[in-house]
Amino acid sequence: MPSAEHDANPSKRKPPAPDSWTSIRRALRTWDHARLLGLVHDLFKDVPEARAAIVGRLMVDAPLSAKVEALDDLLKQVRRAVRPTQTMRHASPDMRTARRVCDRYFKATSDADGAILLYIELIDETIALVQEFGWDDSAVYSALYRAGEAAAKLVPQSSDRAALTSLRDRLNAWMDPKIMLHGCAEDAIGVIHYAIDQRLGANTGGLLPQ
Repeated sequence: MPSAEHDANPSKRKPPAPDSWTSIRRALRTWDHARLLGLVHDLFKDVPEARAAIVGRLMVDAPLSAKVEALDDLLKQVRRAVRPTQTMRHASPDMRTARRVCDRYFKATSDADGAILLYIELIDETIALVQEFGWDDSAVYSALYRAGEAAAKLVPQSSDRAALTSLRDRLNAWMDPKIMLHGCAEDAIGVIHYAIDQRLGANTGGLLPQ
């Protein structure tokens, strides 16, 4: 029976897979600056998710307006996941994929403003779908509310007053009394709206500068 000392011998350990981060990192350490820059350029140019992550990471403190173009492909991915077809015949909203787009963006960038925009896009598209087709699915409503909670948790990290004000105005469009929303939709909107009001200092003299 092999001893613990034998098992701990690095030479006996299974080598990492070629596509593991350990192997990739080892290979990248041998690349010079120009080759690394070329890789980043190709990812930026040809992979929408990578482009959004690079812009979000490098411009995390920039206004949302400076990053929104790079987010366009991710916004489209969210809309396609929620509404795979225009008629929705033989199709259902893929809320898990839509949520994953939002979650992964924030994990990769720590860009609260961009992530909030993605979550609100998910909420906006889902409510529009429900209103148009009368979609009655508890899983969809549950995912809708959880997206609202996720966005609300990020609002305190935002320092972009213009972006928060614009996003709040967008939510206000759904708060028209003539629009009959499902309770979960109202709650999803309400939780973000409240968080934005608190961040902007609606009744506290302004937490963010005018």
